[in-house]
Amino acid sequence: MLRRAAVVLFVFILLLQVGCGKTVKLVPAKGVVVISGKPAGGISVQFLPEHVKGEKRPTSFALTDDDGNFILKTSDGKDGAVPGPHVVLLSDTQQERPPQGEVAKTKPRLSWKRATLDGGVPVTVPESAEPIVVSLDGD
Repeated sequence: MLRRAAVVLFVFILLLQVGCGKTVKLVPAKGVVVISGKPAGGISVQFLPEHVKGEKRPTSFALTDDDGNFILKTSDGKDGAVPGPHVVLLSDTQQERPPQGEVAKTKPRLSWKRATLDGGVPVTVPESAEPIVVSLDGD
């Protein structure tokens, strides 16, 4: 009888710990990337949320369409992003990438630094569903 009670207590505590993981709030998140005043298609965006101790906050990703629009999804496939401050990393998927040793014929729209934390763009994902504008002057 005592052994049975100990097993039930152990299972209860185990289930309680598993169920106590904090659920991170996500909000619908969409927007547009603008470079030098023009919508930019073919831009990969990665939204890195500000770190909060004790929370696992997912990164959100998207690829802009021809009109520069994007809709974010988390790394585990859920729609949206964590509300609050983010650093946005950007990479141009349409940038010319010549073979090693050759020079590109066209000027890149984005500096390679935009794909790093130091060159990322600070953006706040709003609680509301208002569009996010990631705007850059020519790099």
